[in-house]
Amino acid sequence: MTRNVRLTVVLAAVALGVAWDSSALPIGQDEAFNNTDWTSVVTLGSPSSFVNGQVAAGGNPGAYRQTDVTAGSTINSTHISSAITWDPSTQGALTILHFSFDGNYLSASPAVPIDLEPILRQGGVIFAPNFDATPPPSLGGGWQNLQSSPLGQANFIDSSSFGGTGTLQPDFSATGGLIEFGYALGFGPGSFTTSAGIDNYLVAPEPTTIWLLASGLVGLAFWRPQRT
Repeated sequence: MTRNVRLTVVLAAVALGVAWDSSALPIGQDEAFNNTDWTSVVTLGSPSSFVNGQVAAGGNPGAYRQTDVTAGSTINSTHISSAITWDPSTQGALTILHFSFDGNYLSASPAVPIDLEPILRQGGVIFAPNFDATPPPSLGGGWQNLQSSPLGQANFIDSSSFGGTGTLQPDFSATGGLIEFGYALGFGPGSFTTSAGIDNYLVAPEPTTIWLLASGLVGLAFWRPQRT
């Protein structure tokens, strides 16, 4: 698979409060989901089978990442990318984050609820939205684009589902540590065998001072990957 990415950078319109769009210049995105870039961990439950990996074809389009689970009770899992990161101390503070990804609830026997949400990790702690930030994909509905609500620092907590106490928040300021991005995937309750896929993962910020000072040009940053 090859990518031709056309990038046009014009920044000052961001300062004018133009609404974010999924075409905005991202922190990072993943369309290939190489296995070496992703780490998956079960954080709640004890599935009898939990398999994750890149599937070369059948995505939206091309390769995607698939999770297959067999379990007797609710499970939650975290999936973190080592290739999609942001360091506020060197790259600038963050204000609001926007996530977009394609989800596909491929199969379930029997049908059980699914939860697919953006997450981040900072200082070894997993932070998840403190509300349902993205709608779940529907079973058998094919690839569905899921876009999060705008998420600021105060919208993330160290969820108890991921081993946290629910009392901590990440640090988006210029003194904050490295942030790694990913998603959480959950199924249940009940006993089930399920499969779900994710493709075209993207996270983009609403910029703060470091971006606004980067250029005097007027406009927006757009990226348009063309996958073949």
